[in-house]
Amino acid sequence: MKCPFCNKIMIEGFVYSAKEDIKWTPKDEKVGRVINTPKDTEILLAKLNFLKGCKIPVYRCSTCEIQLIIEKECNGR
Repeated sequence: MKCPFCNKIMIEGFVYSAKEDIKWTPKDEKVGRVINTPKDTEILLAKLNFLKGCKIPVYRCSTCEIQLIIEKECNGR
């Protein structure tokens, strides 16, 4: 994948959590109080598997120092 800012090749990797689902929350929202239960305004990116943990694919541009998450690649969507 090419970086949308500098057009260089991005490095594929992942973000990992061993404790909770990974979800996106809008900036001005408080994170839901119930662990592993996203609120209506949150987007679940990866569901925790107690044996494997939870990871989402992320592309990183080392030049621009940005990361890119593509939602449809999360959890096999």
